[in-house]
Amino acid sequence: MHQGKRLYPWISAVLLVLTAGLLITCGVKQTEDPLSAGNFKISESSSLHDGNGAARSEYYYGESMFLSLDNLYPEWQTLVRVRKNGARDCSCAECVNTLLVVTDRLGRIDNLEIWYNIGYDQDGNPLDEAGDYTVQILQTSQNNPWINFKIQFKVIASPPVAPFLFVTNAAGTYQGNGVVAPDKVFVKGGHFGANAEVHLFVAQNRMAYAPGDLYSDVSGGFETATASAAGELAVTEVWSAPVVGVYDVIADVAPFGQYNTGDVVGEPSLATLIVQNPVGGADIITDIACDAYGNYKNTFTDMEAVYGLANPLVRPAELASLLPLCHSNVVVSPHKAIWAKDDPLIHIETVGSMHSPLEVVLDPSSGSMGLTMVRGECRPGYRQPLRLWPGDYDMIVDVNNNNMYDPGVDLLDGGTQVGFTIAGTPPPVKFIFFALPDFEAMGKTPMRAVVLKSDHTPVVGATVSFNVGKGPGEVDPKSVVTDAHGMAETLFWGAEEAKWSIVRAIVMVDGVQYVARISVWGDMCSTHNQGVVIAQ
Repeated sequence: MHQGKRLYPWISAVLLVLTAGLLITCGVKQTEDPLSAGNFKISESSSLHDGNGAARSEYYYGESMFLSLDNLYPEWQTLVRVRKNGARDCSCAECVNTLLVVTDRLGRIDNLEIWYNIGYDQDGNPLDEAGDYTVQILQTSQNNPWINFKIQFKVIASPPVAPFLFVTNAAGTYQGNGVVAPDKVFVKGGHFGANAEVHLFVAQNRMAYAPGDLYSDVSGGFETATASAAGELAVTEVWSAPVVGVYDVIADVAPFGQYNTGDVVGEPSLATLIVQNPVGGADIITDIACDAYGNYKNTFTDMEAVYGLANPLVRPAELASLLPLCHSNVVVSPHKAIWAKDDPLIHIETVGSMHSPLEVVLDPSSGSMGLTMVRGECRPGYRQPLRLWPGDYDMIVDVNNNNMYDPGVDLLDGGTQVGFTIAGTPPPVKFIFFALPDFEAMGKTPMRAVVLKSDHTPVVGATVSFNVGKGPGEVDPKSVVTDAHGMAETLFWGAEEAKWSIVRAIVMVDGVQYVARISVWGDMCSTHNQGVVIAQ
């Protein structure tokens, strides 16, 4: 990496320009796909599915929806939009959810949560969400065919037609998976056998259940309920004095006491009940960084994939801000012992050219996040920071998506405790360059360069130069001195649809020059669909 006294950690990224706000304003016009209709790939194993993994094309109020997809470009930034059919454009207001994720080494997206609690708001009030929808999955490339899949599905304004069990309050109002202590926990359900006996358990949460797994109730003993002649379970109290924690609610049918076909475990891959402390103003410190199986970890190698899974035990404030656009940033930032209100969040590039923060959906009833790959697995020859520099890091879920830290709102895997550590000797300087959404910049995208010493001490007073090295657009200002955070910010604008631009940042520290760059493309609301996939 060293050549004389000059160091060039080239940071090349494909920055997806989201109509949810990453570069370019939300209201782009319709544009034809620039590639030939015969020049694309078709997914061979794709589905929208429920928490049990069953592929479906119809979903009902109260359910959640997942996406699995293969045959995508591996280790590549991928845009996922959920949009109601008949939407006028690709604007933010027309998208139910917008996500920005990265595929794994095999080109897959697996079990990605794309819509929680269909048909309800964060307070359990029904919404007008029935109708026909499309999920668009988009990958762009400068040198290869674009991948643009669309999957159609329908939302039906009625309870599920398969056996179901929902957490509610005493009045039967839908609660999602969040209950604030000391409120009592109730459930209701339907589509069980006529007059069937059902045992209702509250058990410690687990990621998956196998046939024969025994149930152990934590609420003081399971409740016995009898379904009506129509197979419905009336509102039933299952826990009078809930203890803060993460649980599953289970409807157990004969044979009793163990998991078997016919039992209902909410959404098996998600926590079906999180008993939380009420909203407060302190840091919400919670485990987030984990492996691919949801096992929380504090140490990773620079080669490992890093996943995130969050079940906060304090109700985040501002959950209402998740609707109607239920997406939040997830960042891995250099560790700070104290995160103060309005501290800028720092995003570090990962495998898949992720030079803008990961965008995921959270459960608006609790602020929880399903298992999601945040940093991709690396190969030995990958440069830094794709192989994350040695050092201490915090993983943060920016719940209200404002790119600043907010105690009592955002989820923090860190604080006085380090979120996770990458072993090894840190480099003398870490030069980070990333982009932010443009909601408040009126079409001008903020781009931030951050200069840190090896121990994450900010380099204050360094001059960072910015320029557009290739393609349309411009930046202003072109020279900025780093502030108390070691940060220098410029604004980029003028990108053109379906065209690429390269923005560079250059800084000199202790006689060594560091250069970082971002590749930017103008987003499109494509009228040419490369392969329609219908969930069976």
